Amino acid sequence: MNNGENPNVLVLSYLYPNSEFPNHGIFVHNRVKAVSKKVNVTVINPIPWSPLYRFFGHYKRYALIPKEEVIDGVKVYHPRFLSIPKFFKFFEVNRYKKAVDSIVSTKLSENVIDIVDLHWTFPDLPTGVHLKQRLGAKLITTIRGNEALHLGEDNYSEKCVAEYLGHTDGLVGVSKDLETLASAHAKSAFVSTAIRNGVDTDRFTYIDQNASRSKLGLAKDKKIIFSVGSIIHRKGFDLTIRALNDIKQNQGLDGLKFYIGGSVGHEGDYTQELMALIAKYSLEETVIFPGQISNSDLPLWYNAADIFVLSSRGEGSPNVLTEALACGTPSVVTDVGASKEVLDSEKGQGICVPPDDYEAIRDGILMLLKGGANRKLLSDNFSKYTWDWCAEKVIDVYEQVLGR
Repeated sequence: MNNGENPNVLVLSYLYPNSEFPNHGIFVHNRVKAVSKKVNVTVINPIPWSPLYRFFGHYKRYALIPKEEVIDGVKVYHPRFLSIPKFFKFFEVNRYKKAVDSIVSTKLSENVIDIVDLHWTFPDLPTGVHLKQRLGAKLITTIRGNEALHLGEDNYSEKCVAEYLGHTDGLVGVSKDLETLASAHAKSAFVSTAIRNGVDTDRFTYIDQNASRSKLGLAKDKKIIFSVGSIIHRKGFDLTIRALNDIKQNQGLDGLKFYIGGSVGHEGDYTQELMALIAKYSLEETVIFPGQISNSDLPLWYNAADIFVLSSRGEGSPNVLTEALACGTPSVVTDVGASKEVLDSEKGQGICVPPDDYEAIRDGILMLLKGGANRKLLSDNFSKYTWDWCAEKVIDVYEQVLGR
C-alpha cells in the first residue's frame, strides 16, 4: 500500500469522455477531475472494437479515439477490446480484462495502486475484482442508474453484476434508492453511502432572463417551459405534452412555449411518437425542438426559461436538474433517482411529483407559472453543491476503506 499522504487511485470506467465524444460520460470525468485535485488519479477507459464497426457511421469514429490522452490534467488510457454488441458477453468480459491488464502491465507497472474506483458495472466489475486481487487494492463501485444493475434482465450481465458486487469494499449510489438496491448484492461493503453528482456553478449560475432570451433570440413576452435530454421514452417528454394539452383544454395556453432540447439517444428514437402526440393535440405552435444544445448555451436556456421540467421515468443523479437549479430556475421534477434529494436540499426550488403522472406535472406547471421566486437567491443557495463538494465526500469514502 502507498504510505504517502495521498492515495493512488486507478479509475476504471466503460463510460468516459474522449476527444471524439467529449460529452460521453462527462459527469464521470467531472467527479474524477475534482477528486484529482486531492489524490493521484489515472483513468483506464476501454473502447469497444469490432471489424464490423467500419461499416457504421457512429462506430467509425471509435478508430479515431487516441490510445492515450490528457483531459483537464487527468491521464486517460483508451485500450481496445473486441466487442460484438448484444452477443457473447462472457467473451467480452474476458477481452475487457485483457485490455485493462495490458495497460496496468505496460504503463502502470511502477505504480502502487491503493484504490480501484469503478464508475460502471458491466463489463467493469469482473475486471475491477481482478485488479483488486492482483494489486492488493481496495475496490469502490459507483452505481449511476437502475440500468447499471441490469435488474430483471435474467441474463449474464445481471448475474455477473450481482455476483461481483459482493467483492466491493465501498459502494456509492448517486441516489439513496440506488444505494439501497445495490446493497442487496454488496452486503460485505465496508462503506455504503449515497453521493449525488455535483454541478459546475461557475458556468451554471444566475443570468438575467431578458439578457438570456436576447442572446438566444427568444421572445421576451412569452412564458417558456424548458426540458433537455435524449429524445427517448424514458425522459417522459410525452407527459409534459399531455400536461400542456390539459392546460390548453381547460384555460388556454396564452402564448406558452415548450422547448425540448436534445437529440436521439442510445436508447432509441422517440421523435415520431412525440410528433404524433403533438399533431393529435394541435400543439405544433407550442412545442418546439431546437435540436442539440451546446454546453456553452445551456446556462442561457435555463435562465431564459420560466420553468424547467424534468419528467423522466427513470434517472440516477440528473445533471440537468442540478444545472437548472444552480441557475435559479424553478423546476417541476418527477420523483425518480436523486431528483427529490436534490430538490429537498434547498427550500423553494420547485415541486416534486410522482413519476408517470401528467396531471401532477400539469398542476406543478400551473403553480410555478404564477411566479414569485427569487431566482438570484435560489441560484446563490444552490451554489455550494459543486463538484469539489462531491469530491470531498468521495475522498472521505477513500479514507474510510483505507482505514485512515
